[in-house]
Order: sequence, then C-alpha cells, then structure tokens
Amino acid sequence: MAQKYRVDLHARRTIIGESSGGHFVLHALYYLDSPFRRYLAVSPAFGMPPGAILRREAEFATDRDDHDVEVYIAAAGQAMTGAHALGHEVSGMAWVREQVAIRAWPSARIHAELLIGEQHGLAFARAAEAGLLFLVEGNRERVCDEEGIQTCPPEPGQERP
Repeated sequence: MAQKYRVDLHARRTIIGESSGGHFVLHALYYLDSPFRRYLAVSPAFGMPPGAILRREAEFATDRDDHDVEVYIAAAGQAMTGAHALGHEVSGMAWVREQVAIRAWPSARIHAELLIGEQHGLAFARAAEAGLLFLVEGNRERVCDEEGIQTCPPEPGQERP
C-alpha cells in the first residue's frame, strides 16, 4: 500500500471487524508483518474454523517477547446461547485476554468486554464506540477489573428487551 499511496509508516493504524470480520481482525493480530497496531474485534467468530486462531497465535508467539499492540475485543452477551454459541465469541474473547496475560507482553494493552443484553448482530455500534474510546483516547469511563474482563450493563436509557 505504501508503494502506491502516501502512508505514514509509523502511524498506529486501526483495523475493525465484526463477526467474521472480527475473526479476520484476530488473524491480523497474530500476523508477523501486520501493518496494524490497534485492533477492534466485535463478536468475533472465534471458533470458525475450529482452532484457527489458536494455531495462529501459537505460531506467532514462538520466540517473541513482546507485541506492541492495543486490543479491544467485545462479545455480545446473548451470544452464549443458540447457534451463535458455536462461534465461541465469549469464550474466545476470554481466551485472547488470557493469552495476552500468559505471554506477558509488556507493550500489549487489551480490554475485553462482555456486552450484557446485546445480540450478536446488534452489538457493533456500542462496541465500536467503546473500543475507539479505548484505542484512540486510551481510556474507558468504566475501568476493567484485574482480570481484564468487564461485564457492562447497558448504558442508562439503552436497556435491551
């Protein structure tokens, strides 16, 4: 891309994806030559195909002592039931957060958020706003707990049926 367009090669580029696009974001997170430094994955289809992200992360982490990235990953709370549970959104989100802790990459920053009351296809707007606040401004009004996973209720006035 830099050969064709004027690109700041030192910028902290952001990639955003939802569902299968979120799966792609996780692949890019563990790609050795990724041009991105900020990753926003919403309801990623972690388990499709089974084991793909696990294998990618294991290959990536071999002989790496750091990963200079900022990651916001969110899963819809209602994704724990029905067909969406097959995508392992919630358990996959927790796994990504745990792997960052296990690897102890000093430059990696991650925020994982379970969006209580949200449905798989409707979580994007809420997650994108929260994720961009974390990635661009470096903060969230609500701070995650020591485990890095936050179970946020809907914003006031935004209760879900």
